[in-house]
Amino acid sequence: ARAREEELVFIGMKPPPADASSELERALSHARIKRKAEQHENKESYEKALVDLHDTVREEEGPEIRERLTQERRAWFTEELGAGRFPENLEGYYAMLNAPTPEEQAAIDAAKAAEEEAGGKKGKKGAKKEKK
Repeated sequence: ARAREEELVFIGMKPPPADASSELERALSHARIKRKAEQHENKESYEKALVDLHDTVREEEGPEIRERLTQERRAWFTEELGAGRFPENLEGYYAMLNAPTPEEQAAIDAAKAAEEEAGGKKGKKGAKKEKK
């Protein structure tokens, strides 16, 4: 009976007996395929939820945000007028909003100082190079 089984396997009429490692590999590949499909579904649902959230914020909170920012601009403009300055545009307001942090300002100042130092060490523009 065993010889007959081996002969059928040899001529390809019967699959070889499954060993534990091939069964584990098959289960592993099946689990990977299933996991990748679930990841794809989750990614699609995340992207859809992100678009929905963006639309919700635009519809529900957009007018409130717009009104708050308009009030802030008006308050800044009023402060500038109170100080005797008439702003031609809102560049000063945006510069105030995007002012660098103390760390960023220190880095900017250090870069300017290094640039000034390096600028003093450069040779004159019209100076000729010496030949050796």
